[in-house]
Parts: sequence; structure tokens; C-alpha cells
Amino acid sequence: MRLARSIALTRADFAAGWTQEASSSSSGGDADCSAQPDESKLIETGSVDPTFDSPNGGAATVDSEVDVYQTKAMALADWRTAQLRTLRSCLAELFAKTTATKVTVTAVTRPAPVHAERALAFSFELTAKGGTPYDIDLVAVGKGRTTVLLSAAGPKGSYARLLLTPLARLLAQRLAAHAS
Repeated sequence: MRLARSIALTRADFAAGWTQEASSSSSGGDADCSAQPDESKLIETGSVDPTFDSPNGGAATVDSEVDVYQTKAMALADWRTAQLRTLRSCLAELFAKTTATKVTVTAVTRPAPVHAERALAFSFELTAKGGTPYDIDLVAVGKGRTTVLLSAAGPKGSYARLLLTPLARLLAQRLAAHAS
């Protein structure tokens, strides 16, 4: 757990006005979707998932989930599940459940803004009939047994995509310094 905490974002990593949401248990808290791969054989030895809200009761959130696995092989198995098609399908299913309407998801693979042993980036736009489009940007970095997922989410225009670049670089530096 100490390793995960040493890498994750903290309130001090943000500009004035950002607030950290109250902590909640990250074990078993992830929503499931029918396209989600079976990861029941992957053993996490540490996991933290702090979430931060943008200033002025902002609509945007930033999240830095850090998962430390028992072995590098387990971390790599988890990494291989990060497929654009699967993520798009899961987001559409989960948001459809939330909004009780069909959701269209547009997805784009982006260049990762950092160099790491493993790195990827995706952008998604979700649109429900009659609703405001919703953006989600993801940057994932990994080294050894550790995987970090940085995300920003909110109604279209509620955050600048460039917000993630300095945060991703900071997480990649911490990952390089602390993970094995």
C-alpha cells in the first residue's frame, strides 16, 4: 500500500481551488460491464484511487488510480486488457445504465504524453440523447508490478485536455523512482 500511496496524486499536486474527494475503499468498488475481462486471478498487493474535483464546485474530476500487483506478469496481464474497443463498450454500457438511455461513445487513441516502460492514452466523448456531451481522457503508465491510470472526466469543455500532461509526467517520474 505504501508504494501505491508514494506514487498517487495528492492535493499538493494541483493548483489552488482543487479539492480531494473523501476517501472510499477501492477494493471491489469498480463498476462491472459485460465486456470486462476476468481479472480474478490477478492479485493486487496495494491500490489507491484518489479523486480530485475542479475549482468552484467544478464539474470536472481527475483521478489517479495506482495498482500494485503481486508480480510483473500480473501487471502485464492487467495491462493487456486496456483495449480501446473494450473500454468504449464498457463506457457505453455503464453510462447507459446511469442515464437510462442509449449512449454513443466516440473513442480516439492519443500519443501518450510521457515515456515509461508502458504508456498509452485514450480520449472518449459520450453522448446521450438530449444530453450534454461528456469527455473522458485516460493516460496509463506502468513499470514492473505497478500500473497507474490517470483520468480526467466532465461535461464537454469543463477541463482542458492539456491538464493531464503535467500530472502524467509527475506520475511517470514517481513511478520511475519508486516502482520495481
